[in-house]
Amino acid sequence: MKNLSTRSNNLDIAILSTFIIWITWQPFFLYGEINLFEVGLYLPGIETILKGGQLFRDIFHLRGPIEIYIPALLMKIFATNLTILSIYFYIGTLLTLLICLLIAKELLQTRLFLYLFSLVLAAKTFPRVVFTYWGGFRFAIGLLSIYCILKFYQSKYRGWFYGAALAVSISILTSLEIGFAAGLAIALTLLLIAKKELPKFIGWTFIFTLPFLIYLKINHALIPMIDSNIGVLLGMAKTFPQVESAPANLWQVLTALINPVNKNFRHLTPLYAYLFFTLLFFKKFKQKELEQKDLAAIPVAIYGFILFITSFRNIWSSNFEMMLQPEKIILFIIVERMFFLGEKYIAEKKSVNFQTFLVRFALLGILISSIAFPLTRFNRRFYSYQYGKYLLQQKDVQTLKPFSDENSKEMQLPRIKGMRLPLTQAEDLEQLHHIVNHYTTSKDPVLFFPEYGALNFILNRPFVGRFPTATLSWFNDQWHRDFLTALQSHKPKLVVLPKEFPAYFEKTQLQVKSNQLKYHEVREWIEQNYIAITQTPTFKVLKLKEAL
Repeated sequence: MKNLSTRSNNLDIAILSTFIIWITWQPFFLYGEINLFEVGLYLPGIETILKGGQLFRDIFHLRGPIEIYIPALLMKIFATNLTILSIYFYIGTLLTLLICLLIAKELLQTRLFLYLFSLVLAAKTFPRVVFTYWGGFRFAIGLLSIYCILKFYQSKYRGWFYGAALAVSISILTSLEIGFAAGLAIALTLLLIAKKELPKFIGWTFIFTLPFLIYLKINHALIPMIDSNIGVLLGMAKTFPQVESAPANLWQVLTALINPVNKNFRHLTPLYAYLFFTLLFFKKFKQKELEQKDLAAIPVAIYGFILFITSFRNIWSSNFEMMLQPEKIILFIIVERMFFLGEKYIAEKKSVNFQTFLVRFALLGILISSIAFPLTRFNRRFYSYQYGKYLLQQKDVQTLKPFSDENSKEMQLPRIKGMRLPLTQAEDLEQLHHIVNHYTTSKDPVLFFPEYGALNFILNRPFVGRFPTATLSWFNDQWHRDFLTALQSHKPKLVVLPKEFPAYFEKTQLQVKSNQLKYHEVREWIEQNYIAITQTPTFKVLKLKEAL
């Protein structure tokens, strides 16, 4: 216990970083069905950049421009292939864990709890399913800004201060939501403990952001970017409201918070961590016992709390678990303090009685649960752990390989080469590739309606207007009119529709009456102007009547 009670060092970080990289390693990350909607939020924008177009001006994008420019640059360097986007998200997601580890090293006092923290962090917050097409870099850069301001407060080295401002600037231009949370957390922290630094931080953040804003202005994309951000901010909740149950007001939050059988109880438990941290902070402040590490934890707590609140727009998704990464740091700060206060209490008693027995039992419970919970998750969800277990048990490790019991195919299409897909989706894409090449040239736009803009990239065909994913034009009426006007003006030769929509589509995308009207308006126009000519396993292909 004495060795584990000492502070962690760089060797511990090296060991734990290696562990996190190993435990989250997914060698078959290019195996599995392509989520056409999710990758369709990025691929058409990447294509636009690669062909000399401009984000926001020539294509709508849901978040910030840097989220597209980085994978576009990687594809420019390596290959115009979906696998590059998957690697980008994979590495970005891994970076979030490693930066959390660095933050925890600065705030946790002992290597014991840093090691326990790393287990829980990887097990609870690694998005096992969506890590190749969602999240990643935008979360990492937000955490990096918090790490930089924490290091600045501890060391007073000015480089960390500039690093925090630069990271917030990049974060704002990557994801306004994350950038806002990081910037506000740092601003409030400086207001509390270094007020004179706040104007400098705001100034340097603006200075770092200004060149990119000028670039957008020169390319006539600044106003469209502002319009896009405002449209998403005002339209997200009412256009695509949460369909699962979630607390809608303060009373529902309070009742769910104290009722373990409530469906939302587990979503609200992080509030206990932030509440205990706040109480602990003010108790130490009142007793004039605040230490540097207590103040250094402030930006982490504020940042995590803001992310937690904003995550309630969709608490039943991976978005919620990723938002919990800062909360896990705060939780282990509290648990570590409680553990060693318990140890101190037992040592002072110098005799075993019922109270010391209960304390010892509680401390043992903390240790066991901090190990048992991650091991359970690793056993169910993590390939590396399962692989090691199978080797020890002399089981066939080939059964861990995706598609070991179902038909699949490795793709040879240029833009998804190297990916292994379920046979049905593979046949879809191969047949669509043949059909599109037969009826159109590389300059002829194709409409993949309503939200299959990823196919414009995969099959190397332009889209019409600014919305390759048509459902994103539903944020406001003007965007929908723009989308429909573009269709009516340019009339693509082909339209591709699903034979049957996924189960989620009607529940999530057509819940709102105005969405239904917009959807049916486009469908009616398609039916008036197009006729079915062929099909694939799950899609039907329509051709413009005028071209017959």
